[in-house]
Amino acid sequence: MKPFDPDSTKPLRNLSEEELIDLNELNFWLDELGPQFIDWTGCEPLPVDADLLPPVVPDYKPPFRLLPYGVRHSLREKEMTTVRQLARNMTPHFALGRNRELQGLAKAMAKLWENSALAKIAIKRGVLNTHNERMAAELKV
Repeated sequence: MKPFDPDSTKPLRNLSEEELIDLNELNFWLDELGPQFIDWTGCEPLPVDADLLPPVVPDYKPPFRLLPYGVRHSLREKEMTTVRQLARNMTPHFALGRNRELQGLAKAMAKLWENSALAKIAIKRGVLNTHNERMAAELKV
């Protein structure tokens, strides 16, 4: 794991010591999940290259989650707006360029959810025929 250099990118220059420690922890988690996408043009930390994760994981089962009684299985409009506002300022955790065979990505996302409530996926630039609905359905399976 390489530590962050505050002088390497502009957005990191004004961060406090505590925020730099948080970014180092996030970078360490992303290193554990898979190889980084080195062609990333955005801010640090570099996202995990989801295309290099294994397409099919043997004995993979989608995570099963029971919700407490009375809890809705979907977010209300106000809650969804809050989540979108939080995610807008986050750097993506994964960079994705394919539509199918995303079990490695799903497993990495489940591992990330142990430490973070949100997982953000960016679609790689220049990738043809990407369909968000198809990718979402593939991740649910």
